[in-house]
Amino acid sequence: MYIGVDMDDVLRDFMSHFILYHNRAYETSYTLSQFSSFNLSEILQISKEEETERLKQFYSSPEYLGIPPKDGAIEIIPKIAEKNDLIVISGLPKEERENSLFWINRYFPERFSEAYFIGSIRNNRKSHLCYALGIPLLIEDSLDTAKECSSLGTRVILYDAPWNQTESTSHLIERAHNWKNILEIINSRKLFRI
Repeated sequence: MYIGVDMDDVLRDFMSHFILYHNRAYETSYTLSQFSSFNLSEILQISKEEETERLKQFYSSPEYLGIPPKDGAIEIIPKIAEKNDLIVISGLPKEERENSLFWINRYFPERFSEAYFIGSIRNNRKSHLCYALGIPLLIEDSLDTAKECSSLGTRVILYDAPWNQTESTSHLIERAHNWKNILEIINSRKLFRI
């Protein structure tokens, strides 16, 4: 079975490390629990242009290249890859493709058959990509993306995060709290019972 896997805050611990970087670089004191949405400009109280600039600075920092995998991912991804074809589907801009592929190959060599970076493609959505590629399952941390995907028939394992705490309304979305939980859901085929 094809399984799409988001990169930031699913495969790797992006937001925690962005916050550490931001607190150091801008002398702030944010915590992960304050990030209840993906709207960084609103949370950081800056313009969208400044948000883009700060993210670009983070992407070029040593902290960005040093982001570790999420707890349990290194152990669980090979187990899932034994019986499934894994594909990275990331909202990162295509400019981050090279660094991202380096990171993927560093921690998960030969575990992903494809990688798509759709963040800089106007009007492109993970839901449309999953539908077009026939991907029946996506592991994702964005509730909005999960809802969009489920509306097109893609099942979603929603990786628990502060920004996805409102209830999902689709029977095609199952919340997971860690990678062990993700493996249990996949092995139980719980999402495939309607």
